Amino acid sequence: MVDRSWEQWVNENLTRGCDPQEMKEIMLKRGLSPAEIRRMLGEKYMDDATRPAATVPSNGRNHDSEEAIRRKSASLLEIQRNLARLNPNARVIERRKDLSASEFLEKYYAANRPVILCDLMTLWGAPSRWTPEYLKATCGEEMVEIMAARDTDPNYETDDGPHRRQIKFADFVDMVSLDTETNAYYLTARNEFFQRPGPKALLRDIEVFTEYLRETSGDGVYLWYGPKGTITPLHHDSMNIFMAQVHGRKQVKLIPAAELSSVYNHYSVYSQVDMADPDYARFPKFRDASAIDLELAPGEVLFLPVGWWHWVKALDRSMTVSFNNFLFPNDFQWEHPKRPKRPEKAAAY
Repeated sequence: MVDRSWEQWVNENLTRGCDPQEMKEIMLKRGLSPAEIRRMLGEKYMDDATRPAATVPSNGRNHDSEEAIRRKSASLLEIQRNLARLNPNARVIERRKDLSASEFLEKYYAANRPVILCDLMTLWGAPSRWTPEYLKATCGEEMVEIMAARDTDPNYETDDGPHRRQIKFADFVDMVSLDTETNAYYLTARNEFFQRPGPKALLRDIEVFTEYLRETSGDGVYLWYGPKGTITPLHHDSMNIFMAQVHGRKQVKLIPAAELSSVYNHYSVYSQVDMADPDYARFPKFRDASAIDLELAPGEVLFLPVGWWHWVKALDRSMTVSFNNFLFPNDFQWEHPKRPKRPEKAAAY
């Protein structure tokens, strides 16, 4: 006869929503027989013999077939990854000038290939005008949303709610102007800066790249502004992006979209890997990721293709304007991993 305390343990953990399989393994390790475990777990006990056979639901969808398609899709992605690595220039990001819209579309946009464009910002007033004094005089009284206290939470990007702060733009400009290297605060694309009345005045200092982008009054245009040391963790965007570097340099680490199996995409568009210090014991597949390291200088525009993974660090006090308002189709259907659930762990016995 099994000690009654085991029955109490089983009932408590089932009430807490613990995984019956985990509970089964714990009891097996402690010497309980399968028959005793089956009796206590009741209908929660399941082995290969009692596992229900796959059926075709009334809606006609065969889940086994869907799973096979998912596995085949993963195989195809791996094949594309291995073929891409045969290209001797696979890790080369070209820097181009005088790139026509048709060549950009054919060789980069449609090919899902990054490129740095070096002559698009020559007519911009922003690089010379956007000084701290000018920014404060133009829209310093505007309240903006920044991401703050990022240095207190390793999940500041995925759990961003507690980090959102409203602040007068002039005060934020003063914060950034301090000679400090920090990842604590950052004005990111989430603030929708150019949708606010005051900052719209700054749009007169930039020129939309009409060969590639739609004219806009602020839609599809975003500001990234912060001190040296700000980091955007490893992720991919769900659209194609232009990153136009106004001030400062940025280090950008890129990983092709087909490298999905190596980046540990755990939730939405985010990876669990810290590219500044990868934990290969925890993420061993990341050793095989084909990362490309580049430095984006002021006056350069990086084309980030949809799905490409990237990690970005400001090497100086930095300002970047990003765009997604392309003339070409830029709306894609995605299936993303859901936020991981944190199931209750079975209590030790």
